[in-house]
Amino acid sequence: MSIPTLLILSIPPRSSLTLNFHAFHPFENFRGLHSVPRGVALVTITLNAASSEVLTDSIRQSKWIYLDIVTALEFHPQTEQLDLITDSEQLHRLGLALQKGEFRTSLGSYDRSQHQIWTQLSNFISKDLLDRLTPAECSVGKLSSQSYKLRDKYLKWDTKPQLSSERPFALNASDSNPLFSDSSTELNPLKEHSNSNATDSLNSIVSYSNYTLIPTLSSYCRAQHLTNQPQVITQLSQDQSPLLEHLLTLYSSEEQLLGECQFAFIDFFISQHLEGFEQWKCIPTLVCQCSTSLCRRTEFFVSFVNVVINQLAQMSSDLFENELFAEVSQKRLFLFVSFRSLYERVNEMGVSDIKLSIAVNRLADFCQTKFCWNIKESSSDVALEQLQSDEESDEYAPIVVDLDQ
Repeated sequence: MSIPTLLILSIPPRSSLTLNFHAFHPFENFRGLHSVPRGVALVTITLNAASSEVLTDSIRQSKWIYLDIVTALEFHPQTEQLDLITDSEQLHRLGLALQKGEFRTSLGSYDRSQHQIWTQLSNFISKDLLDRLTPAECSVGKLSSQSYKLRDKYLKWDTKPQLSSERPFALNASDSNPLFSDSSTELNPLKEHSNSNATDSLNSIVSYSNYTLIPTLSSYCRAQHLTNQPQVITQLSQDQSPLLEHLLTLYSSEEQLLGECQFAFIDFFISQHLEGFEQWKCIPTLVCQCSTSLCRRTEFFVSFVNVVINQLAQMSSDLFENELFAEVSQKRLFLFVSFRSLYERVNEMGVSDIKLSIAVNRLADFCQTKFCWNIKESSSDVALEQLQSDEESDEYAPIVVDLDQ
Protein backbone atom coordinates (compact mmCIF):
# COMPACT_ATOMS: atom_id res chain seq x y z
CA MET A 1 0.00 0.00 0.00
CA SER A 2 2.09 2.90 -1.30
CA ILE A 3 -0.62 5.46 -2.10
CA PRO A 4 -0.96 7.97 0.78
CA THR A 5 -4.43 8.08 2.32
CA LEU A 6 -6.06 10.54 4.71
CA LEU A 7 -8.74 8.98 6.91
CA ILE A 8 -11.22 11.31 8.62
CA LEU A 9 -13.49 9.46 11.02
CA SER A 10 -16.77 10.48 12.63
CA ILE A 11 -17.49 13.50 10.45
CA PRO A 12 -20.77 15.18 11.52
CA PRO A 13 -23.53 15.46 8.92
CA ARG A 14 -23.92 18.67 6.91
CA SER A 15 -20.34 19.69 7.53
CA SER A 16 -17.72 20.65 4.95
CA LEU A 17 -14.01 19.97 4.72
CA THR A 18 -11.07 21.61 3.02
CA LEU A 19 -7.70 19.96 2.45
CA ASN A 20 -5.31 22.72 1.37
CA PHE A 21 -7.32 24.24 -1.52
CA HIS A 22 -9.53 21.20 -2.15
CA ALA A 23 -12.99 21.91 -0.71
CA PHE A 24 -15.71 19.27 -0.59
CA HIS A 25 -18.86 18.24 1.24
CA PRO A 26 -18.56 14.71 2.68
CA PHE A 27 -20.96 12.21 1.22
CA GLU A 28 -22.75 9.51 3.20
CA ASN A 29 -20.32 7.12 4.90
CA PHE A 30 -17.42 9.40 3.97
CA ARG A 31 -14.18 8.27 5.58
CA GLY A 32 -11.48 10.34 3.92
CA LEU A 33 -9.43 10.88 0.75
CA HIS A 34 -7.11 8.66 -1.22
CA SER A 35 -4.17 9.65 -3.44
CA VAL A 36 -3.28 12.61 -1.24
CA PRO A 37 0.21 14.09 -1.69
CA ARG A 38 2.79 13.55 1.01
CA GLY A 39 3.94 16.50 3.06
CA VAL A 40 2.42 19.28 5.13
CA ALA A 41 -1.27 19.97 4.75
CA LEU A 42 -3.99 22.09 6.33
CA VAL A 43 -7.35 20.48 7.07
CA THR A 44 -10.30 22.75 7.85
CA ILE A 45 -13.68 21.52 9.03
CA THR A 46 -16.77 23.74 8.98
CA LEU A 47 -19.67 22.81 11.22
CA ASN A 48 -23.06 24.42 10.98
CA ALA A 49 -25.70 24.82 13.66
CA ALA A 50 -27.26 21.46 12.86
CA SER A 51 -24.08 19.54 13.71
CA SER A 52 -22.82 21.69 16.58
CA GLU A 53 -23.74 20.55 20.07
CA VAL A 54 -22.12 23.47 21.89
CA LEU A 55 -22.49 26.60 19.76
CA THR A 56 -25.53 27.89 17.95
CA ASP A 57 -23.45 29.29 15.08
CA SER A 58 -21.26 27.61 12.51
CA ILE A 59 -17.63 27.19 13.51
CA ARG A 60 -14.46 26.54 11.54
CA GLN A 61 -11.41 24.78 12.81
CA SER A 62 -8.04 24.29 11.14
CA LYS A 63 -5.61 21.45 11.76
CA TRP A 64 -2.05 21.27 10.44
CA ILE A 65 -0.91 17.72 9.69
CA TYR A 66 1.90 15.92 7.92
CA LEU A 67 0.50 13.43 5.42
CA ASP A 68 2.17 10.04 5.31
CA ILE A 69 1.13 6.63 3.97
CA VAL A 70 -1.73 6.47 6.47
CA THR A 71 -2.82 9.62 8.32
CA ALA A 72 -5.97 9.51 10.42
CA LEU A 73 -8.07 12.23 12.03
CA GLU A 74 -11.10 11.78 14.27
CA PHE A 75 -13.76 14.32 15.16
CA HIS A 76 -15.00 14.35 18.74
CA PRO A 77 -18.53 15.84 19.01
CA GLN A 78 -18.23 16.55 22.73
CA THR A 79 -15.24 18.87 22.33
CA GLU A 80 -15.81 19.72 18.67
CA GLN A 81 -12.13 19.02 18.04
CA LEU A 82 -10.53 17.36 15.04
CA ASP A 83 -7.71 15.32 16.57
CA LEU A 84 -4.85 13.41 15.00
CA ILE A 85 -4.83 9.69 15.76
CA THR A 86 -1.37 8.81 17.06
CA ASP A 87 -1.98 5.41 18.63
CA SER A 88 0.24 2.98 16.70
CA GLU A 89 -2.08 -0.01 17.18
CA GLN A 90 -5.11 1.89 15.92
CA LEU A 91 -3.15 3.17 12.92
CA HIS A 92 -2.01 -0.39 12.20
CA ARG A 93 -5.61 -1.64 12.26
CA LEU A 94 -6.71 1.17 9.95
CA GLY A 95 -3.83 0.34 7.61
CA LEU A 96 -4.88 -3.32 7.45
CA ALA A 97 -8.47 -2.27 6.77
CA LEU A 98 -7.25 -0.12 3.88
CA GLN A 99 -5.26 -3.04 2.45
CA LYS A 100 -8.35 -5.24 2.62
CA GLY A 101 -10.38 -2.62 0.75
CA GLU A 102 -12.81 -1.95 3.58
CA PHE A 103 -12.73 1.80 2.88
CA ARG A 104 -12.85 1.51 -0.91
CA THR A 105 -16.35 2.95 -1.30
CA SER A 106 -15.94 5.49 1.48
CA LEU A 107 -12.96 7.43 0.14
CA GLY A 108 -13.05 10.44 -2.11
CA SER A 109 -10.32 11.47 -4.53
CA TYR A 110 -8.04 14.42 -3.86
CA ASP A 111 -8.16 17.10 -6.54
CA ARG A 112 -4.58 17.95 -7.53
CA SER A 113 -5.49 20.76 -9.92
CA GLN A 114 -4.41 23.42 -7.41
CA HIS A 115 -1.78 21.43 -5.55
CA GLN A 116 1.07 23.22 -7.32
CA ILE A 117 -0.09 26.49 -5.75
CA TRP A 118 -0.13 24.86 -2.33
CA THR A 119 3.39 23.51 -2.89
CA GLN A 120 4.66 26.97 -3.83
CA LEU A 121 3.18 28.39 -0.62
CA SER A 122 4.43 25.65 1.74
CA ASN A 123 7.57 24.05 0.28
CA PHE A 124 9.79 25.27 3.16
CA ILE A 125 7.46 24.03 5.93
CA SER A 126 9.15 20.85 7.15
CA LYS A 127 7.75 18.31 9.56
CA ASP A 128 10.18 19.46 12.25
CA LEU A 129 9.06 23.06 11.83
CA LEU A 130 5.41 22.00 11.88
CA ASP A 131 5.93 20.15 15.15
CA ARG A 132 7.59 23.25 16.56
CA LEU A 133 4.91 25.73 15.49
CA THR A 134 1.79 23.67 16.24
CA PRO A 135 1.35 22.26 19.75
CA ALA A 136 0.23 18.65 19.63
CA GLU A 137 -2.52 19.19 22.18
CA CYS A 138 -4.53 21.73 20.18
CA SER A 139 -5.60 22.72 16.72
CA VAL A 140 -4.58 25.93 14.99
CA GLY A 141 -7.74 27.59 16.19
CA LYS A 142 -11.49 27.86 16.03
CA LEU A 143 -13.32 30.64 14.25
CA SER A 144 -17.06 31.19 14.19
CA SER A 145 -18.96 33.31 11.73
CA GLN A 146 -19.91 35.46 14.74
CA SER A 147 -16.20 35.99 15.38
CA TYR A 148 -15.70 37.03 11.78
CA LYS A 149 -18.18 39.86 12.31
CA LEU A 150 -16.60 40.92 15.58
CA ARG A 151 -13.15 40.84 14.01
CA ASP A 152 -14.36 43.02 11.16
CA LYS A 153 -15.71 45.52 13.69
CA TYR A 154 -12.42 45.47 15.55
CA LEU A 155 -10.46 46.21 12.36
CA LYS A 156 -12.92 48.99 11.42
CA TRP A 157 -13.73 47.92 7.88
CA ASP A 158 -16.06 50.72 6.83
CA THR A 159 -16.78 49.40 3.35
CA LYS A 160 -16.93 45.96 1.90
CA PRO A 161 -13.81 45.33 -0.21
CA GLN A 162 -14.42 44.31 -3.80
CA LEU A 163 -12.41 41.10 -3.92
CA SER A 164 -12.84 38.12 -6.19
CA SER A 165 -14.80 36.14 -3.59
CA GLU A 166 -15.98 39.07 -1.46
CA ARG A 167 -13.95 37.87 1.51
CA PRO A 168 -11.61 40.36 3.19
CA PHE A 169 -8.43 38.41 2.45
CA ALA A 170 -9.15 36.16 -0.49
CA LEU A 171 -6.76 34.05 -2.50
CA ASN A 172 -7.27 33.45 -6.19
CA ALA A 173 -8.11 29.85 -5.35
CA SER A 174 -10.93 30.88 -3.04
CA ASP A 175 -13.80 30.21 -5.44
CA SER A 176 -13.78 26.55 -4.44
CA ASN A 177 -12.88 27.22 -0.82
CA PRO A 178 -15.72 27.51 1.72
CA LEU A 179 -13.43 29.61 3.91
CA PHE A 180 -14.01 32.50 1.54
CA SER A 181 -17.39 31.81 -0.03
CA ASP A 182 -19.58 31.64 3.07
CA SER A 183 -22.35 34.10 2.44
CA SER A 184 -23.48 33.91 6.07
CA THR A 185 -20.50 35.97 7.28
CA GLU A 186 -21.10 39.66 6.64
CA LEU A 187 -18.59 42.44 7.06
CA ASN A 188 -21.08 44.84 8.63
CA PRO A 189 -20.22 45.71 12.27
CA LEU A 190 -22.43 44.27 14.98
CA LYS A 191 -23.75 47.30 16.84
CA GLU A 192 -25.29 45.25 19.62
CA HIS A 193 -21.95 43.98 20.93
CA SER A 194 -19.91 45.95 23.44
CA ASN A 195 -16.16 46.33 23.23
CA SER A 196 -15.63 43.86 26.07
CA ASN A 197 -17.65 41.20 24.27
CA ALA A 198 -15.72 41.86 21.09
CA THR A 199 -12.42 41.48 22.91
CA ASP A 200 -13.51 38.23 24.51
CA SER A 201 -14.66 36.82 21.18
CA LEU A 202 -11.43 37.86 19.49
CA ASN A 203 -9.59 35.65 21.94
CA SER A 204 -11.11 32.68 20.13
CA ILE A 205 -9.45 33.75 16.88
CA VAL A 206 -5.87 33.34 18.07
CA SER A 207 -3.94 30.67 16.23
CA TYR A 208 -2.33 28.99 19.26
CA SER A 209 0.88 28.72 17.22
CA ASN A 210 4.31 28.75 18.83
CA TYR A 211 5.67 31.55 16.71
CA THR A 212 9.30 32.55 17.07
CA LEU A 213 9.76 35.99 18.59
CA ILE A 214 11.07 38.21 15.79
CA PRO A 215 13.50 40.80 17.22
CA THR A 216 12.83 44.47 16.58
CA LEU A 217 15.39 47.24 16.83
CA SER A 218 14.14 48.42 20.22
CA SER A 219 13.82 44.94 21.74
CA TYR A 220 17.25 43.90 20.45
CA CYS A 221 18.92 47.01 21.87
CA ARG A 222 17.30 46.46 25.24
CA ALA A 223 18.30 42.78 25.31
CA GLN A 224 21.90 43.60 24.34
CA HIS A 225 22.09 46.59 26.72
CA LEU A 226 22.74 49.01 23.86
CA THR A 227 20.23 51.69 24.77
CA ASN A 228 23.00 54.06 25.93
CA GLN A 229 25.18 53.56 22.85
CA PRO A 230 23.79 55.95 20.22
CA GLN A 231 26.36 55.19 17.54
CA VAL A 232 25.61 51.48 17.69
CA ILE A 233 21.86 52.16 17.57
CA THR A 234 22.34 54.35 14.50
CA GLN A 235 24.34 51.62 12.78
CA LEU A 236 21.70 49.03 13.60
CA SER A 237 18.95 51.28 12.25
CA GLN A 238 20.81 51.35 8.93
CA ASP A 239 21.72 47.66 8.84
CA GLN A 240 19.75 45.19 10.94
CA SER A 241 21.87 42.19 9.99
CA PRO A 242 22.83 41.47 13.64
CA LEU A 243 19.12 41.05 14.40
CA LEU A 244 18.69 38.61 11.51
CA GLU A 245 21.81 36.67 12.45
CA HIS A 246 20.55 36.40 16.02
CA LEU A 247 17.16 35.21 14.78
CA LEU A 248 18.71 32.53 12.57
CA THR A 249 20.48 31.01 15.58
CA LEU A 250 17.04 30.03 16.86
CA TYR A 251 16.48 27.74 13.86
CA SER A 252 18.28 24.61 12.73
CA SER A 253 18.55 26.05 9.21
CA GLU A 254 17.82 29.18 7.17
CA GLU A 255 14.99 27.32 5.46
CA GLN A 256 13.05 27.14 8.73
CA LEU A 257 12.72 30.93 8.84
CA LEU A 258 11.35 30.84 5.30
CA GLY A 259 9.03 28.04 6.38
CA GLU A 260 7.74 30.10 9.29
CA CYS A 261 7.11 32.98 6.90
CA GLN A 262 5.03 30.62 4.76
CA PHE A 263 3.25 29.17 7.78
CA ALA A 264 2.31 32.64 9.03
CA PHE A 265 1.04 33.65 5.59
CA ILE A 266 -1.22 30.60 5.39
CA ASP A 267 -2.27 31.04 9.02
CA PHE A 268 -3.58 34.49 8.19
CA PHE A 269 -4.70 34.42 4.58
CA ILE A 270 -6.34 30.99 4.72
CA SER A 271 -7.09 30.31 8.40
CA GLN A 272 -7.59 34.08 8.90
CA HIS A 273 -5.87 34.42 12.27
CA LEU A 274 -4.61 37.88 13.15
CA GLU A 275 -1.56 36.49 14.93
CA GLY A 276 -0.44 35.03 11.63
CA PHE A 277 -0.60 38.45 10.00
CA GLU A 278 1.58 40.03 12.69
CA GLN A 279 4.22 37.31 12.31
CA TRP A 280 4.12 37.46 8.51
CA LYS A 281 4.52 41.23 8.66
CA CYS A 282 7.54 41.10 10.97
CA ILE A 283 9.63 38.69 8.91
CA PRO A 284 9.88 40.66 5.60
CA THR A 285 10.23 43.89 7.59
CA LEU A 286 13.39 42.55 9.24
CA VAL A 287 14.88 40.61 6.33
CA CYS A 288 14.68 43.56 3.94
CA GLN A 289 16.57 45.86 6.32
CA CYS A 290 19.80 43.85 6.23
CA SER A 291 22.93 44.68 4.22
CA THR A 292 25.77 42.59 5.66
CA SER A 293 23.67 39.42 5.68
CA LEU A 294 22.69 40.20 2.10
CA CYS A 295 26.27 39.52 0.99
CA ARG A 296 26.80 36.57 3.32
CA ARG A 297 23.56 34.71 2.64
CA THR A 298 22.71 35.33 -1.00
CA GLU A 299 21.01 31.95 -1.45
CA PHE A 300 18.75 32.66 1.51
CA PHE A 301 17.72 36.04 0.07
CA VAL A 302 17.05 34.52 -3.36
CA SER A 303 14.78 31.95 -1.72
CA PHE A 304 13.12 34.67 0.37
CA VAL A 305 12.30 36.72 -2.73
CA ASN A 306 10.80 33.65 -4.42
CA VAL A 307 8.70 32.95 -1.31
CA VAL A 308 7.19 36.44 -1.19
CA ILE A 309 6.56 36.51 -4.96
CA ASN A 310 4.60 33.26 -4.68
CA GLN A 311 2.62 34.76 -1.81
CA LEU A 312 1.92 38.03 -3.62
CA ALA A 313 0.81 36.09 -6.69
CA GLN A 314 -2.13 34.64 -4.73
CA MET A 315 -3.40 38.01 -3.50
CA SER A 316 -6.09 40.12 -5.08
CA SER A 317 -4.58 43.17 -6.79
CA ASP A 318 -6.77 45.56 -4.75
CA LEU A 319 -6.15 43.84 -1.41
CA PHE A 320 -3.74 46.50 -0.18
CA GLU A 321 -6.39 49.19 -0.43
CA ASN A 322 -7.64 47.84 2.90
CA GLU A 323 -6.48 50.05 5.76
CA LEU A 324 -5.15 47.02 7.64
CA PHE A 325 -2.25 47.22 5.18
CA ALA A 326 -2.16 50.83 3.99
CA GLU A 327 -2.38 52.90 7.15
CA VAL A 328 -1.78 56.23 5.42
CA SER A 329 -0.68 55.85 1.81
CA GLN A 330 0.87 53.36 -0.56
CA LYS A 331 4.36 54.72 0.16
CA ARG A 332 3.86 53.95 3.84
CA LEU A 333 2.74 50.37 3.19
CA PHE A 334 5.15 48.10 5.04
CA LEU A 335 5.63 45.71 2.11
CA PHE A 336 6.30 48.58 -0.29
CA VAL A 337 8.85 50.13 2.08
CA SER A 338 10.51 46.77 2.76
CA PHE A 339 10.79 45.72 -0.87
CA ARG A 340 12.11 49.11 -1.92
CA SER A 341 14.75 48.88 0.82
CA LEU A 342 15.81 45.43 -0.36
CA TYR A 343 16.00 46.58 -3.99
CA GLU A 344 18.12 49.61 -3.09
CA ARG A 345 20.51 47.59 -0.93
CA VAL A 346 21.14 45.04 -3.66
CA ASN A 347 21.84 47.73 -6.25
CA GLU A 348 23.80 50.14 -4.03
CA MET A 349 26.05 47.41 -2.64
CA GLY A 350 26.78 46.01 -6.09
CA VAL A 351 26.01 42.44 -5.08
CA SER A 352 27.81 40.24 -7.58
CA ASP A 353 25.45 37.27 -7.30
CA ILE A 354 23.54 37.26 -10.56
CA LYS A 355 20.73 35.11 -9.13
CA LEU A 356 19.99 37.67 -6.43
CA SER A 357 20.04 40.56 -8.90
CA ILE A 358 17.63 38.71 -11.16
CA ALA A 359 15.38 37.86 -8.20
CA VAL A 360 15.02 41.42 -6.87
CA ASN A 361 14.41 42.80 -10.37
CA ARG A 362 11.76 40.13 -10.87
CA LEU A 363 10.19 41.22 -7.58
CA ALA A 364 10.24 44.87 -8.67
CA ASP A 365 8.67 44.07 -12.05
CA PHE A 366 6.03 41.86 -10.42
CA CYS A 367 5.05 44.56 -7.91
CA GLN A 368 4.85 47.15 -10.68
CA THR A 369 2.66 44.94 -12.86
CA LYS A 370 0.24 43.68 -10.21
CA PHE A 371 0.08 46.45 -7.61
CA CYS A 372 1.50 49.48 -9.48
CA TRP A 373 4.30 49.74 -6.92
CA ASN A 374 7.38 51.43 -8.28
CA ILE A 375 9.93 50.11 -5.82
CA LYS A 376 12.74 51.15 -8.14
CA GLU A 377 12.10 54.84 -7.38
CA SER A 378 14.39 56.80 -5.08
CA SER A 379 13.43 56.64 -1.42
CA SER A 380 14.58 60.17 -0.56
CA ASP A 381 11.18 61.78 -1.04
CA VAL A 382 9.46 58.98 0.84
CA ALA A 383 11.93 59.21 3.72
CA LEU A 384 11.29 62.95 4.03
CA GLU A 385 7.55 62.33 4.07
CA GLN A 386 7.96 59.79 6.87
CA LEU A 387 10.15 62.06 8.96
CA GLN A 388 7.56 64.83 8.73
CA SER A 389 4.65 62.56 9.56
CA ASP A 390 3.26 62.78 13.09
CA GLU A 391 1.64 59.37 12.70
CA GLU A 392 4.84 57.41 12.05
CA SER A 393 5.02 54.18 14.02
CA ASP A 394 7.65 54.35 16.76
CA GLU A 395 8.77 50.83 15.97
CA TYR A 396 9.57 51.38 12.30
CA ALA A 397 10.46 55.08 12.33
CA PRO A 398 14.05 56.16 11.70
CA ILE A 399 16.01 56.49 14.92
CA VAL A 400 17.60 59.93 15.38
CA VAL A 401 20.31 60.10 18.04
CA ASP A 402 21.54 63.37 19.52
CA LEU A 403 25.31 62.85 19.91
CA ASP A 404 25.67 66.01 22.02
CA GLN A 405 23.85 64.44 24.93
